[in-house]
Amino acid sequence: RQRQMCIRDRKNLIVSQIDGIDNETYYHILFARYVEKKTFEKIADEMTYSWRQTIRIHGRALQEFEKLYGKTYKD
Repeated sequence: RQRQMCIRDRKNLIVSQIDGIDNETYYHILFARYVEKKTFEKIADEMTYSWRQTIRIHGRALQEFEKLYGKTYKD
């Protein structure tokens, strides 16, 4: 029960951090990938990007996420 609450709390934290991403494209890709659990293929199709472009943008979005929140996840 305690572990389940911890996982839920962590998920809520990550969702709120993704919500804090100002770049709309980065936000959409991170939310679709990590909250909605969509594949890169599905995300690319929805956003009308190539799969490769989606991967590139995802990488930049992760860099932005790490810049903003990376300290939260470092021990």
